[in-house]
Amino acid sequence: MDDRTLRLRAVRAAARDLGLSDEGLRDVYARTIGSRSAAAASAADLGRVLDALRAAGWSPAPRRRKGDRRPAGSAQARKLRALWLSAYHLGIARDSSERGLGRWVLRQTQIEAIDWVDPTSLAKVIEALKSWIAREGGVDWPPADAGPLAARRAVIEAQLRRGGQLAAQVDLGRMGASELDAVIAAHGVEVRRRRAA
Repeated sequence: MDDRTLRLRAVRAAARDLGLSDEGLRDVYARTIGSRSAAAASAADLGRVLDALRAAGWSPAPRRRKGDRRPAGSAQARKLRALWLSAYHLGIARDSSERGLGRWVLRQTQIEAIDWVDPTSLAKVIEALKSWIAREGGVDWPPADAGPLAARRAVIEAQLRRGGQLAAQVDLGRMGASELDAVIAAHGVEVRRRRAA
């Protein structure tokens, strides 16, 4: 693919990201290259158009490195991701990244991407991860109908059994999800440090 084609694609992506209509993009062409069409525009002309779009606030999305994956989107996948982070904050998973989770799911299912795993198999993977966390991390999972806050509190209690401490004034029962997540993350640093020593 030649430089002109790449720049034309970038111009179109930038216009889409900025929410420009076809007429709006034609106005940008007219101001920067003196023509309302990119048909006869050179690579240098399209470079000037890209500069104008950058000046209007567009910035290209960062490229993902090969092997990086976006976090999976289904509710089951989000639950699996939350459990994986709990395993990390308990010091039993060494890699908190999407890549680390993907390797674990691959060992469980022989399927490379979480998004490709069918819901029935994904439910089995979730239960396997919960069992591993209970066995290795000491988490006493609450009943399923207790809700996600109870599960977060169970992770914190397991962290505390591993030697963590809460400030005397902290009441886990009054904390919301984001506050509990912050406590888990803070204790996770201490748990991993202690395990490494």
